Amino acid sequence: MALVKLIDSKKILNRKECLAVSESMAPTPVLSTKRLVLRQFCANDAERIHHLVNDKEVAYTTHYIPYPYPDGAAEEWLKEHAELVRIGRAVVFAVCVKSETDDEAPLLIGTVGLAIADLDHRAELGYWLGREHWGQGYCTEAVVEVLDFGFDQLGLHRIFATHIKRNHASARVLKKVGFNREGVLRQHARKWGVFEDVICYGMLDSDDRCHVSKQAT
Repeated sequence: MALVKLIDSKKILNRKECLAVSESMAPTPVLSTKRLVLRQFCANDAERIHHLVNDKEVAYTTHYIPYPYPDGAAEEWLKEHAELVRIGRAVVFAVCVKSETDDEAPLLIGTVGLAIADLDHRAELGYWLGREHWGQGYCTEAVVEVLDFGFDQLGLHRIFATHIKRNHASARVLKKVGFNREGVLRQHARKWGVFEDVICYGMLDSDDRCHVSKQAT
């Protein structure tokens, strides 16, 4: 739904920039809401990721997802983000829908994560979901949980997010959970040869934010 490239992988290897907050992050915790489990990705998720993002509609709503999605890209994406998590520059969750029975594993439907700038105690929120799972409130539920984690567990001061202007669904999610619209970056992103306006949102740890009843099981 929204942006997918949480941070530029070419800029992640300066370990000296990692401060105490990020060093306390690993391993990725498992978070639970009423309907979702947010867990760490594993190598076995690559095939499912490819299935979800190899969709023109999903790619169209994001800045960085290509279409068609190349073979091997999911494996590379997993490796890059595993390194980001390892050095404390990001926390990246696999968004999974809980099964109705204990015999079935939760179904992977997308991702949500934070790209962390420790020096400023802020992070960028990023997420996407497979198209068949749009419009069911899953994105809002996952984002609320990650915001709580970022502010309450990581001690972040600010979380921000962006979306391409025409991505109205992402705008609704961000507004619903309590983000404040902060401005427009005119023709800031280039998607499939077209320069797109990007809308910026922000939230401080002192701001009011939405809370979803977890009722975790």
